[in-house]
Amino acid sequence: MFGSVTARRGRWDFVRHLRDVVEQFPHVKKFPGVMDNRNTHGTLERCRYLAFESGCWVKGQEKRLRTGKQRRALLTAGCGRHVVHFTPKHGRWLNQIEIGFGVRSRRVLRRGDFTSVADLAKKIMAYIAHYNAHFAHP
Repeated sequence: MFGSVTARRGRWDFVRHLRDVVEQFPHVKKFPGVMDNRNTHGTLERCRYLAFESGCWVKGQEKRLRTGKQRRALLTAGCGRHVVHFTPKHGRWLNQIEIGFGVRSRRVLRRGDFTSVADLAKKIMAYIAHYNAHFAHP
């Protein structure tokens, strides 16, 4: 499990997370992604990063990616090492990441006692490290 704690949920935060995952696995040839329809999953910045990273960005391509529908088409068609599969709308229960967020919420956040935002971030990252050490097995 990989995670990061940021001050907000912005366009570049998700791109940085994807970059960190790709850097952890340089030998992986394909990165299929399963995602819900959240607005940060289909941003121009994300399309640009994945296309650059895969070597299939074309100069002037931004003009063809103005709408969410156009960006979604690029992401689902696949580009080099990356292809995205979106879950159906109103199908968040299908998304394993959402289930994982629910577990973290119950185990870390619900009855947590945090002295600061930094303390909260530290405890979330500690939970991820604990999970990876004891429960994350293929």
